[in-house]
Amino acid sequence: RGVEKAAYFDAVAKENKANVYHCNSILASCSSPQHGRDFLLRMHDLGIKPDVVSYTSMMQLETKTASGSIGAAEALFKEMKTLDPPLVPTVRTHLVLIEGHGKRGRLEDAVAAWQRMLEQGVQAN
Repeated sequence: RGVEKAAYFDAVAKENKANVYHCNSILASCSSPQHGRDFLLRMHDLGIKPDVVSYTSMMQLETKTASGSIGAAEALFKEMKTLDPPLVPTVRTHLVLIEGHGKRGRLEDAVAAWQRMLEQGVQAN
C-alpha cells in the first residue's frame, strides 16, 4: 500500500498538484524516522509547509519505531510552536508524546507531558 501511495504522490507532484494532505498520507506510511525526515525535505523542496498532522506523524515515527528518539519527538513538538504562524498541538500530538515516554518507562516525563497538555487547555478525549 505504501508503494501505491508513493506512486500516486509522484504522479500528483509531477503535475504540481501535491498538497499537504497528499504529503500527510505519505508520512503516515513511512517506516522509519529517516524516511519521514527525507520526505519532509521533499515537501520543503515542493514548497509545501508541514501542518500539525505532519508534525504529529513525524513524532509518532520517532516514538513508535526502534530507530526513533523521544528526544527528537520532543524537539519536533517544540519546533512546531516556533513556526510562523505557530502550529497548535492537538490532543493526538500530546498523546503521542505521552505514549512515547510511557513506552520507554519514563513515567515522570509522561506525567509532565500530560500536565503540559492540561495547562495548554487541551482536554483528553
